Amino acid sequence: MSKPAPSLGVPSSSSTVSVRIIDSTTLINFSPSYFFETSIYGHDDLAAPAYVFLITNTASDGSKRHILFDLGVRSDPENLAPTLRENLKHVGAIINVEKGIAQILDEAPTAGKSTPSSKEIEAIVWSHHHFDHTGNPSTFPSSTTLVVGPGFKSKMLPGYPEDEKSSLTSSDWEGRELREIDFPSPGLKIGGFKAFDYFGDGSFYLLDTPGHAVGHVCGFARVSVSPDTFVFMGGDAAHHGAEFKPTEYHPLPDSLPLTGSFKYHSIPCPGEVLLQAIADGRANANAKNLGSRTEPWYEPLAALCYDKPDTVATIRSLEEFDAQDSVFVIIAHDGSLKETLKWFPEEINGWAKENLDKSSRWYFIRDFAKVVDDFGSA
Repeated sequence: MSKPAPSLGVPSSSSTVSVRIIDSTTLINFSPSYFFETSIYGHDDLAAPAYVFLITNTASDGSKRHILFDLGVRSDPENLAPTLRENLKHVGAIINVEKGIAQILDEAPTAGKSTPSSKEIEAIVWSHHHFDHTGNPSTFPSSTTLVVGPGFKSKMLPGYPEDEKSSLTSSDWEGRELREIDFPSPGLKIGGFKAFDYFGDGSFYLLDTPGHAVGHVCGFARVSVSPDTFVFMGGDAAHHGAEFKPTEYHPLPDSLPLTGSFKYHSIPCPGEVLLQAIADGRANANAKNLGSRTEPWYEPLAALCYDKPDTVATIRSLEEFDAQDSVFVIIAHDGSLKETLKWFPEEINGWAKENLDKSSRWYFIRDFAKVVDDFGSA
């Protein structure tokens, strides 16, 4: 029996935004040990895409405002700040990027899609300052504002070359407005997060989601009304589905429709087999919740968190958003969703009617196929 989803207290509104997800052509390969306290047998590689969101607000007079949430990795990583390049080399990161976001926008077919060019982007929102989200703002005109979360200016400025050890380059914001969002307290809250109504009409909110990095923010877009449905743009609030799934709201089912992912693919992979295979000592013996039906299996690595208690608190609040049938949670690096998502220039607004969230809820478990294949039985 699942636990009822809590109320998020989202203010009512008749306004929506269009949300389009851009394949940033980014693919980063890291070891999961770089992200999680626990290791799981056979999950030795985290192939991470980097999702970018194009958000369009249309006013009553038909005028449009376009913003981007995150930018992926810049297409010329050799121009990252020297300190950052050395750090990436040290951890063995393998990075492949084909195109920058400005180029993708400017090359996109526009017929019938109202696709903006890079010159029409009002603002770029960084979920946070890490290289796989910041892209290259200098490829956008100076009229494009760069929006950051609380504490960014005091903690992260100046960039390179003024600060030779900085992981950021000052060219990202030079010559443009650098706007830091303030989340007053007391103030608007949605679920467990402080919220900022970006367009002032209830169509798109920035959420204060601290922990992973200085000023980390998420996006929360209303994409339909009657009924209300939303897209949660998670940034790095979590790095894998197993950090916020399963939960009491959505317990792991007895059977999983993941045919083709495992050797035992003549029938849907039984959840019981997966749980038993993981729980039988096939992973780190200190794994607190490994094999649970109602608690997430991965815990964020303290070394990767700016503030681990805040990171954990943010993930727990994220679980409440994921509990909603009206919310599609999309974290920036969730490779399990790549076959499910609709891609720019198409919209993701119709995700609920197309059942995209429910159909892909457990796809992250495909990363643990080796556990079942090597130690399970059908």
